[in-house]
Amino acid sequence: MYAVVSLLDEVHHEQMEDLWREFKEKLGFHGVSQSPIPHFSYHVAQRYDIRKLTKLLTMTTKQIRPFKIRTNGLGIFTGIIPVLYVPIMLDKHLRNIHHHMWRAVSEVAKDAIPYYHPDNWMPHITVTHGDVDHEMLPQVIRLLSERDFNWEITVNNIAIIGGDDEPHRIISEFSLS
Repeated sequence: MYAVVSLLDEVHHEQMEDLWREFKEKLGFHGVSQSPIPHFSYHVAQRYDIRKLTKLLTMTTKQIRPFKIRTNGLGIFTGIIPVLYVPIMLDKHLRNIHHHMWRAVSEVAKDAIPYYHPDNWMPHITVTHGDVDHEMLPQVIRLLSERDFNWEITVNNIAIIGGDDEPHRIISEFSLS
């Protein structure tokens, strides 16, 4: 699995890594076992033509200036394996960037994940994925419930993460002009 993402700024990157360390120390799990890189995703696919995607993102990131996103609270994607996340407030600017990114990146993607289509996209920062089951969920929520997740994050990059092995790695990173 591969993704086109923005990596979090240094402050929020550290906050997420501190939180994941706390999960390991207090609850005995890693927090995010599949993609332990603090980020939010624009597009996810089984595979990309990495050469074409690199060219595309090199050109695209020259047209996007750094911008700010805001987060608010904590959310849960329900299912067999619940996913806890920090929701990103979707404003017009972020919606436009995502829409442009989806269209362009889809041309070099194989088996794009429909959750990231503009009609379905819920921008978020994953807090737990793969390690928390329904029995552990109340403990995790109790640990997180007193935290402040009202963040303002400066977005200054687009990156390609993923790989055929777990955990994922950063393949390329592009600075926004």
